[in-house]
Amino acid sequence: MRVYFTTVVRGAPLERGGELIALDWSTRRVAARTPIVPPPPSVRHDPNARGNARGGRGIALADGRVYVCSYHTLHELDAELAPLHTITAAQLAGLHEVADAGGGGLWIAATAVDAAVRVHLGRGEVDELLSPRDLPALQTALGVEAFPHDRDADLRTAFLDQGHLKSTSHLHLNAVLAVRGRVLGLLHAFGAIADLRTGEVLARDPRLRGAHNLVALEDDLVAVNDTVRGAVLFVSLTTGRVVRQIALRAFPWVRRHARRAAIATFVGKVRHRLRLGAPVYGRPLFVRGLAHAGDLLMVGVAPSAVLALDWRTGALRGAYRHSADPNSAIHGLAVSG
Repeated sequence: MRVYFTTVVRGAPLERGGELIALDWSTRRVAARTPIVPPPPSVRHDPNARGNARGGRGIALADGRVYVCSYHTLHELDAELAPLHTITAAQLAGLHEVADAGGGGLWIAATAVDAAVRVHLGRGEVDELLSPRDLPALQTALGVEAFPHDRDADLRTAFLDQGHLKSTSHLHLNAVLAVRGRVLGLLHAFGAIADLRTGEVLARDPRLRGAHNLVALEDDLVAVNDTVRGAVLFVSLTTGRVVRQIALRAFPWVRRHARRAAIATFVGKVRHRLRLGAPVYGRPLFVRGLAHAGDLLMVGVAPSAVLALDWRTGALRGAYRHSADPNSAIHGLAVSG
């Protein structure tokens, strides 16, 4: 089994802000790696050192190719991570997760503009955009207002200052899933999962606030990362609630990893206060990145590490520590083989 994952290195220069890595899971050896840097239009004026425009985002695998998002661009690479093409468009800004759309397309969560964007890979262009804030059903259910910006304008660098996050209507749509003829989105700011074509809210739970990733398992069950509280949540789309969870700190390996990270974070912050080192922005056990492979869920945690969970039994089946740098975090995950 090969695991592909992206990293974000908080506080790093853009050129060293993160990469895409192919890992042979059986040997825990890195098979290939390449930096992920947003191409023009320039995002060098990004005022948010914590992450924002740095590194790689969501990953999808299709037809022997690897597709990975940077801040406003979809990068196409071969299986050994040699760059092939890039796709960008005016509506792509603050990209997060990516999902198979069928028919030679991918759905991308354009989080800054609260939209799901379908990109046709063959034509290299956007062929559908879903703006749930413009749907009356979602406006009524969540009390949000329509998206206020011109969709025809070039929005790729318009949200780097993150002022949009202060809006009480901002959904923070950061993950998309196409399942059973529906396109679903995780609305991180409201702790909700909604149908992005109809505006129907299918699930809402306080534990989904601040969450990340949206992965289909079986029947009506989806998995979501509880990013801040360190857990994987299992959500029923029938009942609209979290039905169980796997708390990652229950595993000794994870506790050791988090303890090492906490020490490194503390030391780094002290060194920074004494002007002996760079700022530390990372949070130990920040959970981001989720991929389904049979009975396994591959889960990303910070500092950059990958966990293999048996999602049926809740057991930890393996782990890989990629970095001890408290500023290094995993963002996207995908699995082949």
